[in-house]
Amino acid sequence: MNPKAYTLTGELMKWLDENGYDYEEEEFRSNIIGSLGDDGIIISGSRRGLKIPITMGEMLDYINYSSRQFIPMIKRTKRAVEVLKAKSLGTIDLLEYELRGGTNSC
Repeated sequence: MNPKAYTLTGELMKWLDENGYDYEEEEFRSNIIGSLGDDGIIISGSRRGLKIPITMGEMLDYINYSSRQFIPMIKRTKRAVEVLKAKSLGTIDLLEYELRGGTNSC
């Protein structure tokens, strides 16, 4: 593999399969790619594929791509919390509930 090139997820999964490791794509992303990220290894993902960024430009691509994913999710989550709090006349505040150590059951 070329460290300067992006590698498609399918290519990585094919290589793993050829070497005796069978993963579904979601499992691969969660158990392999996600775990590496949890361990502090930066893996840049884009339409071009996956790679470990080695230049400042690739790091900026990683930050920009990631931001386009998580900022809208945070905004939607914030809006959902606000709507639920308003509809419940302030009796349900998911953020306060989580801070107090609430459980998932109602």
